[in-house]
Parts: sequence; structure tokens; C-alpha cells
Amino acid sequence: MGTYSGSASSSCSACESGKYNDVTEASSCSACAAGRYASGFGSTFCQPCVPGRYASGTGLAGCAPCEQGAHTPFLGSVSCTTCVSPTTTASAGAANCTACVSGYYWDPRITKKQRDKRGDSKLELVGAGSCTPCHSTCGGACKGPLENQCTRCDSLGAHAYLREGKCERSAVESRHTPARIRIR
Repeated sequence: MGTYSGSASSSCSACESGKYNDVTEASSCSACAAGRYASGFGSTFCQPCVPGRYASGTGLAGCAPCEQGAHTPFLGSVSCTTCVSPTTTASAGAANCTACVSGYYWDPRITKKQRDKRGDSKLELVGAGSCTPCHSTCGGACKGPLENQCTRCDSLGAHAYLREGKCERSAVESRHTPARIRIR
């Protein structure tokens, strides 16, 4: 098993990566089905891709990670599903959409029942949590819903800055730079 013997050969050869053989005295190896892989030589079975990874073709030696913004929570996936906005993934290879696009923050306290009541059932989320809008003064980046929970202010322009969790605008006009300001 894990080997084959061609018709012209009396010796056995190991199945190559992406193929397997689970019987004795085989004349060939079989390609792994989509969603499964065999990473080494001489495989006797194909393993399913783990959640967050997929194999869209047959005879593959490994599974590819879902790209950032897509996920798959299933074993043996042949593709990934794009997260429904405002959800996304924190990185490539995610099993679930547990991050938020700019302007929202991830609130792990929100239950499925609360999501359904808010109309978030289309988000296809697993477990608790959902994306909640940032306060309008935060400029799109926050860790909570209040105006003092901003984490960045760069989307509000060059003269916005973060002070004690709040985005504020500088009173200095744009023609002034720190090198030109003198204290008398």
C-alpha cells in the first residue's frame, strides 16, 4: 500500500505527492479528490484540508489558505467563501469571519440571538460576536462604540490626532509645521 508496480516493472514505486494507494498489488496510484491532499510520497490515504484551507483541484500535495477576507469553517473544502461586509478576517487562512472592516469593531459579547434581532443573520457568523459601528468621530478605527474608544484618526486628515482615546483636530493651520512654530 502506498506503492504501485507498472506493467513493465517488477519493482514497486512509491505513490507521488498528491496521490495515494490503499490496496496491495496496484498498477497505479489514485489522485486525491478536491478538498483533500497527500503531502508525501507513498501515501495510503488523502487527508482533508483543515478549516481555513482548501484544495480546488485533484491530485494536490497541499491545501492553500483562504485569502484575507474569505473563510471556510469546514474540513475538506474545495473553495472559500467571501466574508459578508462589514465582517472580514484578521489574516489569510481563517476558518471564520471574526474581524471587521474599517469603521467597525468586533464585539465578542453579541449573541446569535442579538445578531438575528439586529438583522445580522446574513453575516453567517459562528458563535458569539459581531461587528458594531465605531462612533462617528473616530475616523473609522476603534475598540468600542464610544467617542473615547478611537484607536486611529488618520482618516480624518493630517491635523487630526488621538488624545485619551478621542480624535481631535489640531488648531494649527496646515501651513505651519512643527519646525516653524516658535514658543516665545
